[in-house]
Amino acid sequence: MKYLGNFAEWIDPAVIEYLLAHDGTKRPGGGANPDSEEFRIATSVGYDLTNTYWHHYDDKSTPLKIIPPFDNNKSCMWWFIKMTPGQFMPMHRDPHVTVDHEKHNCTRYWMPLQDYAPGHIFVYNNEFMSNYRAGDLWSYDDANEIHGACNIGYTPRLTFQFTTYNETI
Repeated sequence: MKYLGNFAEWIDPAVIEYLLAHDGTKRPGGGANPDSEEFRIATSVGYDLTNTYWHHYDDKSTPLKIIPPFDNNKSCMWWFIKMTPGQFMPMHRDPHVTVDHEKHNCTRYWMPLQDYAPGHIFVYNNEFMSNYRAGDLWSYDDANEIHGACNIGYTPRLTFQFTTYNETI
């Protein structure tokens, strides 16, 4: 992952309050699960995709109006993730970039909304992300790379993700 800088001033405290006060779409059980190889593997080893492992917030499920802090002159899709203690996200590739992603020349971004706390885990490929600050922004080296997360800490874990495209999808 490539570090792009810190955008802490972009984080709206009202968004943090909203995420902490509301449950998003319960995933994977509350939304359509992609027919992906990673989710087939997850199911085969015992993950129950009808449970709630994380909460997802986007422009279709919340009143939030978000303009990403970077690369915002392109077509974009964004979402927030909240993981309460004990929640996790199996290793996966994002479905919106696994199908014909090169046609759209997409770039994936990841931003923690809080300073690193012990137990707030994000893994990209073979890299464990830690010692980050709220607002640090990274771009994925490969938008289609495998990644996953979990919260084995004691506080909610909040992150912002977005994907930009050179053309409208």
